[in-house]
Amino acid sequence: MKNIFSKDFKKILLIFVFWRICLLLVSFFSMKLLPFKPSFPYYDAILARLSPYQFIWHWANFDGPHYITLAEKGYIGTGLIQAFFPLYPLLMGLFDKIVKNPLYSGLLISNFSFLFGLYFFEKLVKLEKIKQPKLVLVFLLLFPTSFYFGSLYSESLFFLLVVLSFLFIRQKKWWRASFFASLASATRLVGIFIAPAILWEYWQSHKQKKNYFQAVFLGLLSISGFLLFCLYLNKNFNDPFYFVKVQNAFGASRQTDKLILLHQVVWRYLKMMLTIRNNNILLFSVTQEFLISLLVLGLLIWAAFKKMRRSYLIYSFLSFILPTLTGNFSSMPRYVSLIFPIYFIFASIKKPKVRWLILSVFLILLIINTALFLRGFWVA
Repeated sequence: MKNIFSKDFKKILLIFVFWRICLLLVSFFSMKLLPFKPSFPYYDAILARLSPYQFIWHWANFDGPHYITLAEKGYIGTGLIQAFFPLYPLLMGLFDKIVKNPLYSGLLISNFSFLFGLYFFEKLVKLEKIKQPKLVLVFLLLFPTSFYFGSLYSESLFFLLVVLSFLFIRQKKWWRASFFASLASATRLVGIFIAPAILWEYWQSHKQKKNYFQAVFLGLLSISGFLLFCLYLNKNFNDPFYFVKVQNAFGASRQTDKLILLHQVVWRYLKMMLTIRNNNILLFSVTQEFLISLLVLGLLIWAAFKKMRRSYLIYSFLSFILPTLTGNFSSMPRYVSLIFPIYFIFASIKKPKVRWLILSVFLILLIINTALFLRGFWVA
């Protein structure tokens, strides 16, 4: 972490600023060309209350009001938002003591988190044997849902923590890796899947002399953020897994009372795509969820055959499978954006025409998704 304001950081800063300006241009034209039709509650009571400028607060559409409510009031006395993990809104609340506006606090945290996430991600990329490492960042920035990294969502903070965890894993700095993994597990549920990746790498580097006590402690530390959240929920709501129960209330058709296998989800989506009528936005959203999910799954299977680093695959497959067990691919284009090894796979594609085709499609989808999200249409 030395020399953080080096030439490398300045280069990343320029890339980040260029990406942000491009998204702001999409924001500008979307406000001119599309009507605002919010399909989510509280935008007027929370978002518009905190800022008179729609071009600012529409970056907090959908989940933003929930994070703001948590930052202002916490979990007690607020209904159904226990589904959101605590670290991001906690940081918003702490930062708000200076900024005095949770909307601005959240957007600042998200954008700075992503900026530093890009910086450390480039360092992680350099440890991989990729012929064109800069392409990894290009695929990340042009991914169809990358705009969430600049929105009032926990994605950017989680991305930073995951990258730091794996960077320290590669450097065999186990305690640092576990510390950032613990923070990731307090940010999103899939953060717990960094723990088995750490233990795998730790085990591989200690084949001759195994320290079982240290391995157990590293594993517990890695998921300690998640465990503390469960203890809090148990104390205040009499259920350590209350965050699972409230998922059904968000209208994403999630089933948390039983597990749905992947082939069943695929069949459901095929039927939906064939039966949706007179709703182009819904059809677009469902088709995108289906195709991106299958694309990422295919890439991960291909990476497994190509013998990608095992710890990457452990984190990636578990992070992919968990959301699908609720019975659908809802939000998967957003969730899979955090499975960072997929960008290594994209950048490793040998045929330039194929790479440019994928990047072109990604760019078009990114523009469409950003515009729709900012105008209140559900995309992921």
